[in-house]
Amino acid sequence: MNSESTSPPQSTGNEAVSPASKKSKKYPGSVKPRSRIKLALSRLLLVILSTGFCLLFISIAGEIWVRSRELPSDTGSIYVIRDGQLPRAILRPGAAEISTGVPVRINSLGFRGREYTREKPAGTTRILILGDSFAFGAGAPVDVIFPTRLETRLNSEQLFGLVEILNLGVSDYNTDDELAWLQEFGLGLTPDLVILVYVMNDIEIKQEYLPRSAEEPSRLVDERSGEVRQYRDPLYWLVNRLRRDSHFLAYLAPRMAALGRKLGLNLPSTGSFYGTAFANDVEGWKRSKAAIEQMRDLGLEHHFQFALVLFPLMTNFTDAYPAKKTHEVIAEYTRAQDIPFLDLLPNYMGINAASLWVSPTDGHPNAEGHRIAAEAIYEFLIKTPQLLQPPKEEG
Repeated sequence: MNSESTSPPQSTGNEAVSPASKKSKKYPGSVKPRSRIKLALSRLLLVILSTGFCLLFISIAGEIWVRSRELPSDTGSIYVIRDGQLPRAILRPGAAEISTGVPVRINSLGFRGREYTREKPAGTTRILILGDSFAFGAGAPVDVIFPTRLETRLNSEQLFGLVEILNLGVSDYNTDDELAWLQEFGLGLTPDLVILVYVMNDIEIKQEYLPRSAEEPSRLVDERSGEVRQYRDPLYWLVNRLRRDSHFLAYLAPRMAALGRKLGLNLPSTGSFYGTAFANDVEGWKRSKAAIEQMRDLGLEHHFQFALVLFPLMTNFTDAYPAKKTHEVIAEYTRAQDIPFLDLLPNYMGINAASLWVSPTDGHPNAEGHRIAAEAIYEFLIKTPQLLQPPKEEG
């Protein structure tokens, strides 16, 4: 039996091609170009909306998180602003408010702390603390700030007899303010030792201390204190400006700037700002040095000792700390002027700086930061007991 094999029909090339077949060959995937553009735009819009929603969620969540850890708002002013007198801002005796986020009471003499008599009690060693917000203890309860801790420690040890520590620190003071307040108020308290707590922004110049001219330049006024500024650390200014609108952005700004600098970007930093601000030809540093020397000379005239304690920038306590050079400049200056000097930076090295802040966006020292300072100053006084003896007059 013979069988015939079958094979597919051969194309003659004359068969008709359907329109659908043409489309499938011309446009793979059966999608028109216009449809593909619409699809891409739809996907892009979805990505944008999703990203925006995520960023909005992160921003809201971050704002809630940061604000939950921030300090309470002030309930009123603790200051008296004076016209025609320097310093312009002084603390109001008897004031009791939430200020810098914590309960603050100003005693009857006009400074933060317990009550003291204007006259120094017999047999008492009296130490005055001059400074700005770091000495005042911005953001920290009065019982944990270093002047309170130091007084308690010295009196518990009784190495120098009864000791009083009067904290004349006022937020936003510079060295001109501190000298003026010592002359107006501090000398009348008959101190045995005056400790100037120095912070790098003490070199900021206030216009009220400069000679008046017929053509004054436009001036920026700090809305909180009413003080007139010549300049300010740019990163500090940015964080404080952002805090008015978004605490979360104020929290991110210095951290993003630090990350950018690690990646090689030329972004502003507090350290780089103060690295140049302490050059010998900078007016703020020259004025600050002149005020410090006047304080030292007042000690010889009024029979008290004088010392300078330097607080570091509360940031990056590692080998990459940004203001080492500035610390060296200040240390060299105090040696040349024969001023007893304590640099607190070594006592903070190796510690996570943000863990010592009073809040996520406020770098003032918290209770632990003040404890470290109090212990360091205590050791400083133990090692230099001559500071609690009357100064020798120059022959």
